[in-house]
Amino acid sequence: MDIEKIRQTLISEEERLTTMRDGLREGTDLDVSEQMDSGGELSTVDNHPADAASEETQRAVTVSMVEQLEAELQDVEDALRKLDEGTYGICEASGEKIPEERLEAMPTARFTVEEQGKREQEVGMRRTGNTGTTTDATTPI
Repeated sequence: MDIEKIRQTLISEEERLTTMRDGLREGTDLDVSEQMDSGGELSTVDNHPADAASEETQRAVTVSMVEQLEAELQDVEDALRKLDEGTYGICEASGEKIPEERLEAMPTARFTVEEQGKREQEVGMRRTGNTGTTTDATTPI
């Protein structure tokens, strides 16, 4: 495994994600507090209600996109930290090595395919209530 190549891939991804996030932040006023009226509602003075609703919907989509980009950035930063610590490519659940093919396809992978599948299955069962246990659906994995 070429650690420097992986590091460069992660750094490039970090730069790409940061640029996207910052572009979204610049293009949209994500600070709603300035737009609030005294009753805590978005001010619609000089706006048609449909325009205000459309703007709020677009803002919600942008906030969601920024949050997703920030989560992806955190994954990249975690992978870079693991490279520095010498723990990159080790499954967080099983302690096994994550295959190089998986890391090449997904440099921020935290789990082997098998362990990732188990986690996704657990989440799916919790959402449908088919866990067979008394675990609350809000219990984190």
